[in-house]
Amino acid sequence: MFYLAGSLTGFAQAKWELGGLVGTTTYQGDLMPRNLPELESFDLAYGAFVRHHLSPTWALRANALLGNWHSSDQYATDINRQNRGFTFSNRLTETSLLLEWDPWGKLRYVDGPYRFRPRVTPFGYLGIGAGFYQIENSYRQNAGEGYSDLIQQDQEASAGLVSLAIPAGLGLKIDLSKRSTLSLEGGPHYGFNDLFDGVSQSGEASTNDWYWHMGASLSIRLGKKDSDGDGLPDKEDACRLVAGSLSARGCPDRDGDGVEDAEDVCPDLPGLMAFSGCPDTDKDGIMDPADNCPLLYGYEETNGCPDIDNDCITDSLDRCPEIAGLLAFEGCPDQDGDGIADPDDQCPEEAGLPEHNGCPLLDTDCDGIVDILDDCPEIPDTIGFTGCPDLDQDGILDSLDLCPTIAGPDSTGGCPVVTAEAEVLLAEAQQNVRFQTGSADLLSSSKEILDEVAKLLEEAPYYELFLAGYTDNVGRASSNKSLSERRAKSCYEYLMGRGISPDRMSFKGFGEENPIGDNSTTTGRKKNRRVAFNLSVMNQEE
Repeated sequence: MFYLAGSLTGFAQAKWELGGLVGTTTYQGDLMPRNLPELESFDLAYGAFVRHHLSPTWALRANALLGNWHSSDQYATDINRQNRGFTFSNRLTETSLLLEWDPWGKLRYVDGPYRFRPRVTPFGYLGIGAGFYQIENSYRQNAGEGYSDLIQQDQEASAGLVSLAIPAGLGLKIDLSKRSTLSLEGGPHYGFNDLFDGVSQSGEASTNDWYWHMGASLSIRLGKKDSDGDGLPDKEDACRLVAGSLSARGCPDRDGDGVEDAEDVCPDLPGLMAFSGCPDTDKDGIMDPADNCPLLYGYEETNGCPDIDNDCITDSLDRCPEIAGLLAFEGCPDQDGDGIADPDDQCPEEAGLPEHNGCPLLDTDCDGIVDILDDCPEIPDTIGFTGCPDLDQDGILDSLDLCPTIAGPDSTGGCPVVTAEAEVLLAEAQQNVRFQTGSADLLSSSKEILDEVAKLLEEAPYYELFLAGYTDNVGRASSNKSLSERRAKSCYEYLMGRGISPDRMSFKGFGEENPIGDNSTTTGRKKNRRVAFNLSVMNQEE
């Protein structure tokens, strides 16, 4: 059977519905083939129901149904049953209690439990009931031998038949408005009985009969008057002509915080009743409109802004946010009490004068330059620069002078330049230091010039020496490079034996690289077989 239903759903707390239904019924049994019912067997059905909503998803429904069905042996496939000629009609009166499940019913209240939104949702039901059946049947007098007694038994058993019924089915709810819903549904009723057609022993006694209902229904949900349709009855609605929310007593509440817009200082921002509907984002007890720092926890004394050092000056305005200070000094302290804030005071623990950046007129090293202007306040100035000494008086402060005890120009970091005599000596050493052929053994004649180089290094301890070995291009390049490095090392070891610190010397072999003569001539190759002596100032980067 189909049910036609509409519900008064203007507000969620209305739990009851009344409805009427109209549809059709048919049956499956001894006089109906066990497949689909014949169209001619369908009869009108109608009734009424009461529905009680347990939740948006579950409901109980009490049904009262009146219906008819009929059939005959003309639908049988067995020729003997067709000859039997049974016919029947059954008038049904059924009462039942159904449990309905509407799994998407809560979608009608997605905006809150008191805001109904029309939807189309599928549902199912299952229940229990009792059927009262008035059966009238007839048969041919020549139905066949053996049928008379069985027919008489069936007629006696089916007179005033009462049977348990288990209705089940599926349907679709269509909300027509806030107050009405159309429902389409249908399903089988199982009756635990084989006499719904008045035929059992004279038919197929081993199989019970059952029947179908399909139809539509219309119901009305009962509830208190709600003029603005906001889900709150007029008697409980503080704004009964304007739709609102339950939390705001039925008055408009745009931000849904439970404080009606008329009393909400922040009607578009969810807030707290304690703050007249305004939020307190940083939870510091000061509502956001009155909080100068709504995202940072603060204090009343600083208008809601943080104050790490608790000096009652907002951190964002405090030059010294982690050290308690005074408003006169923008939140900074003045430890020595000289009226100059510590960050601006070069002597924060000793009272001084503003013209001396907070420092007193002290001259610790007694060089005539007061400490606040003295770059070296504890070392006396020797020539009147900036308070720092220049022992060698070359115009370069000792702190910047690579050779503070020996005068030298800026170009060498304050160290002496290589003299012309030294350069001549180094050139002679490159030309005259020689080795055994194909060997790194020094010739005796080479040691005399190396002794002079050693003497030069002793007299100028601020220089370091780099020994670079070279060969001609005769032979394999790898062998030449190895030989050049061994020859440079021989010079290195000889000078070290003369007392020169290895920290002042280094060496490397370059083989055939950087020729200074023509390798195609004997003279040129001789020039290329050499050890170069390169002098430079030590520690220029320190």
